[in-house]
Amino acid sequence: MVVNRTTVPSCASPAAPASAARPSALLSRRPLALLIVLLLAAADQWSKDAVCRGVPLSGQVHLIPGCLSLVHFRNTGAAWGLFQGLSPVLATVSVAVLGFIAWRYRQLAAGRVERAFALLLVAGGVLGNFVDRVLRGEVVDFVRVYYRSFEWPAFNLADSAICCGVALFLYSSIRHPDPDQAPNARPTSQTSPGQ
Repeated sequence: MVVNRTTVPSCASPAAPASAARPSALLSRRPLALLIVLLLAAADQWSKDAVCRGVPLSGQVHLIPGCLSLVHFRNTGAAWGLFQGLSPVLATVSVAVLGFIAWRYRQLAAGRVERAFALLLVAGGVLGNFVDRVLRGEVVDFVRVYYRSFEWPAFNLADSAICCGVALFLYSSIRHPDPDQAPNARPTSQTSPGQ
């Protein structure tokens, strides 16, 4: 007697991880990502406007004496006063950076929420400083951190967002390298013992 054995495929499939079933809203909803970028840029502009109205140009208000002050400086360059007088060039670079982030957002985020948030921080900061360069021809810096002879260059909310975003992106990239980018181990051949 011949028994015909056929296997019936199981209807149950292994459960997909929750992250695969429900991608993060930061990764799947562009309107939410855009809203975060716009809110960051708006907060940056509001803070700069408040400083322009409340602190005279080159003025200073001590928040924590000997450590932290609110200042009102104008910067026609980039961070640390580099590239002074090149606001139009820096505005063009800002547009290129924003375009690149928008174009490669999902690939750069690589499915990681912290990378997506890092990119949004960078984009919001770049947009905030871009608006300054277009409307004022220069960037308003208003936070001064110092201690005795140490002095950090004055910065603003947009600069902070950019720095935090870059740091978070780098941390995530080191902590969770992309599988495609990770050094591949030499492939092992899977041969049966008899071969």
